[in-house]
Amino acid sequence: MRTWIVRSMGAALVSLSLTSVARADAVVVVVDGGGLPPATLHTVRFLAEEGLRGQGVRVIPAPQLQGVFPLGPEIADIASELHATNVFAVRLGRLDEKVVIGLEELDIPHLNSLASATLTAWSVDEAERVLERLAMAVVQGVPVAETARIDTVTEAEGEAFHKKPGEHLFVLGLNLAPVGGSIGWSYETERWRLGALYQGAEDQLNYLGIDGAYLLSTGDMSPYVGVGLGLVGENDTYVGTKLEVGIEAFRLHGVRLMAGTYAVVGFEHPEGDDRVSPGVFVRIGF
Repeated sequence: MRTWIVRSMGAALVSLSLTSVARADAVVVVVDGGGLPPATLHTVRFLAEEGLRGQGVRVIPAPQLQGVFPLGPEIADIASELHATNVFAVRLGRLDEKVVIGLEELDIPHLNSLASATLTAWSVDEAERVLERLAMAVVQGVPVAETARIDTVTEAEGEAFHKKPGEHLFVLGLNLAPVGGSIGWSYETERWRLGALYQGAEDQLNYLGIDGAYLLSTGDMSPYVGVGLGLVGENDTYVGTKLEVGIEAFRLHGVRLMAGTYAVVGFEHPEGDDRVSPGVFVRIGF
């Protein structure tokens, strides 16, 4: 048993050693500078080399590859002369003030891509943390998102998510038949509305609860279907629902007009209360 363990450990060490030799010697070259000045590109290349050294890659100094070198046979020839087995190509692109930084590992002499990773930085000032993470992702073969730590999250990654727009509406209504009124609040998006509503009318089931609706159109006027769940009752209160069909107008304006029909339905049927109370309403939201 002990012999088997020793042999297994020896095989693992040999495998790790071969892996190290296979990627032991590499050169770094900037193949796209993104219009950044030479001094900045020199620093970016140095940071890429340091990030790779931190991952155990033996980087060969290559003064012949200073500046920007388009990817091609010349890079492969220089790398071969330096006895490098791999090339790590750095690419920089500009998106206004943002900088897209990429790192790609290629073999020699064919320059076939072995691994690559890309991150977006708010500015080139974040190049140090970005290149450290790119080197980790490329060398270890892990997604670049998994390389983030508290001190290496970029500003672009830390930016708050963009949310779809919505509106808060204070709602007042008038029940036309039977006579009554309603008051509530809703949050409305492009396709749905959700909020709370109190609705009451004489000689019918009152309603207090959650009120939701799905709008069938995104235009200035849209039909909708709605449903609510809450407390209903005329003499006592118990659980029930409100079903609603209507039209909402002036959706492209600051004030909304809603009109339609509803039915308040009680899940119980106490003596003296209706089981279903229908009606017609008009509401305004602002």
